[in-house]
Amino acid sequence: MAEPIVSEDGGASALPPRFDPAFYLATNPGLDVTPSEAEAHYDREGRARGLVASPLALRENLVAMIADGRSVLEIGPFCNPLLKGPSVAYLDVLDAGQLRARAQAIGLDPAGCPDHVDYVGGLEQVRRRFDAVISSHAIEHQPDIVHHLQQIERILEPDGLFCLIIPDKRYCLDHFLAESTIAQVLQAHREQRRTHSLASIVEHVALTTHNDSHRHWQGDHGDAVPTDRAARLRKAMHDHDFALGRYVDVHAWYFTPDRFAEIVEALEALGLIGLELAGVYDTAHGRNEFCAVLRLSAEARRIAAAAVRGPEITLVQFAGKAEDAAARLATAPNIQAYARRHGYRYALAQADAGSLSGAGWAVLFGPHHFVGDLDFDLAHYVRGRDGRLAVLPSEGDLALGAWGMAPWLLNLGHAGARRLVQTVEAAHDSGPADPSAVLVRLSEGDALSVDRDPQLGGRHAAFLRVASAEPTSSAGLEALAIAVKASLASADETIMPVRSTAGGDRWSARYAHPHGLAPPLIEAPIPVPDVSAAARLRTMWEAAGGAGEAELPDRLRPVAAMLATAEDERLAEDLAALGRSSAAQGLLGGDRQHARAADPAFAAKLSRWTYDKLVSLAEAVGCLRLENPEGGPWGDNGRRDPAELFAAIESALGADLSPPSSIGAYLGIGVGRGRVIHMRMLDAIHAAWRMGQLATQMEDPGAPDGAVHVGEVGAGIGLAAYYARRLGQPRWTLFDDATPALLQRHVAGEAVAAMPVSQLAQAKIDLLLNCDSLPELPRESSLAILRSAYAAGVGLIVSINQEAPLPGVVPVSTLVAQAGGYALASRHRHWLRSGHVEEVFRRS
Repeated sequence: MAEPIVSEDGGASALPPRFDPAFYLATNPGLDVTPSEAEAHYDREGRARGLVASPLALRENLVAMIADGRSVLEIGPFCNPLLKGPSVAYLDVLDAGQLRARAQAIGLDPAGCPDHVDYVGGLEQVRRRFDAVISSHAIEHQPDIVHHLQQIERILEPDGLFCLIIPDKRYCLDHFLAESTIAQVLQAHREQRRTHSLASIVEHVALTTHNDSHRHWQGDHGDAVPTDRAARLRKAMHDHDFALGRYVDVHAWYFTPDRFAEIVEALEALGLIGLELAGVYDTAHGRNEFCAVLRLSAEARRIAAAAVRGPEITLVQFAGKAEDAAARLATAPNIQAYARRHGYRYALAQADAGSLSGAGWAVLFGPHHFVGDLDFDLAHYVRGRDGRLAVLPSEGDLALGAWGMAPWLLNLGHAGARRLVQTVEAAHDSGPADPSAVLVRLSEGDALSVDRDPQLGGRHAAFLRVASAEPTSSAGLEALAIAVKASLASADETIMPVRSTAGGDRWSARYAHPHGLAPPLIEAPIPVPDVSAAARLRTMWEAAGGAGEAELPDRLRPVAAMLATAEDERLAEDLAALGRSSAAQGLLGGDRQHARAADPAFAAKLSRWTYDKLVSLAEAVGCLRLENPEGGPWGDNGRRDPAELFAAIESALGADLSPPSSIGAYLGIGVGRGRVIHMRMLDAIHAAWRMGQLATQMEDPGAPDGAVHVGEVGAGIGLAAYYARRLGQPRWTLFDDATPALLQRHVAGEAVAAMPVSQLAQAKIDLLLNCDSLPELPRESSLAILRSAYAAGVGLIVSINQEAPLPGVVPVSTLVAQAGGYALASRHRHWLRSGHVEEVFRRS
């Protein structure tokens, strides 16, 4: 094989030519031709006979060319991957478990299937570049080849290669089908096909012949018209119609080497792809496939080379003690999968860190640590931390007894990195040490920073995660195995069904979609506590008469105590970590939800519920078409990427819907750009959007800009007001008692107006919103609020509430009828909240 060389323009390596005379004569020693006559002989008869004229005409040589440790993505490995190893990632339409089941169902050995599929679905989810991509008998299955090649272009390194093994239609089951044309390729791309047409399914099911390549080379192609053609045609139409728009696995394209080259060259000339032919190799005798290699064009290489590259990152897993072997074996597949997915280096180290070297970041995993979210953007997380020596979870978690007992991010490019390694190892050699003393010594000139960051450590950390407070116990190891399996399953987009147990029926009723993902449950990062903001909020609380509040729910008493004693620093810390505060119970999870989420089963349900709400919100605002069980695709909406869904919602609503930067520690799912969304935030986005829709139907002549003034009674924790401002609706007043109003203004912003409910009758409000409180308040309190709204001249009342027949629960419609002054204008089930109804009452 030719030695690889780099072209002058920095392009991909040179490859063996389609015809190599020396190789041709050496491989076919019976030929009576001279080297000068070899190519003419090949063109005249050798090619038609299938004589091998280049090493890359054979799949084994193509595979061997890239089996040198470079990063490779293999598309469609099924149960016989072409390549294996830590630098190889896999993409398939099925996850590993589904591949094994399919192999077993058709009589193949399931043991050959990969242990883990890194990407399940399409190339769109791949967010890194590879040195090579290889596919065998896959491109002919792509409904839109142009889109497929565009995605390949996006994920190739500047010098990367796309290696293809493609069926030659002359020597396989497609023999009697016409070669595909550039016209058909362009038509499919113009239609943005994601599933196969009826014509493709009919051709594959009803019009193909046998697949014995040796018979085809001997001229035996079978019957051009199958004897059972009518039955096969009926089956093809049945397969198409009952797929209901889902993907059916058939060939859509029929190539010969010349036709494939012609189509690729045409697409490049049209500017539809930034790929060019590096080589197309003829089909060898007795085989039914040819090989081809594509690479980036000169312009595409320039663009790829100019792209911003992330920092060099190495994932270091420490072996630990002998008793840690089971934990390390359980977590290693997870860490290795994350490394493959993002292109990071993986290394297994012993008990010390003396071998660490390089200029990038090293992530130090103990035997019991694993990656919670395999899509976590670590490059984004460390970007801007170049001045940090290390990132640690907290001083309390810094264990000096052995490297890796606490999760570390170590900046190897920092001048103090080597001294940190030496200091910690010296402390380890001399016995137990005081972590704070070591930090003091290191801080002299090294600027070591210790973060209280829930991305590192904890059972719901987005990145470095532990599964149990007692990881070495048998129960801890079992919890670790379950958690690691769940992390791999979520990356495979495995559907996690809800079991119908005693309480399962009620849980399953919360989901609007029959199938759905359960992304990892993540704890949101905690922002830096803002003591000055806490002091300002306390001043507002005092001015609102907070010190004189007679009765408070138990959940609010700790906050009220800090306010009463002016403990601004403690208050600031509590507000920053609001998601796990008792004050957030029922509104943003709170400490009770954190305690329940220690159970992996509950955590999976909570993440699935949150994701289901995200899908429903996308459907509500029109990002996703609503599925119809009577026809069309079914069950696809609940399998979309959360980050793509959230970005589509932001685009549809024309706003940045990032969560409030003032709060953290709540449990939710990742939605891209390092953001974590809680389910109540999704409810709030929907409520704010609906208020905007209703506000456009009203006018406020008294307002300088004509903006409708919205009031919210019982505003929870202020999320609807926060998102209303994000959606361009600034005139929003909160009506609540002083202590809950303080939390609401912390979340929504101090500029949001807040008033006690007793002043509602004197306020100038156009539209009044209530969620989750009117039916459950004492009847007289609810009636007083509704009568005050009428006295204030409120034109519309919007209620998002339940009306279950429970003790003390009075439906809002009953309350409105008793209070008088309003008539029902609309009533319908809520998009996101099962068991809740949205009602709009108009002033009568």
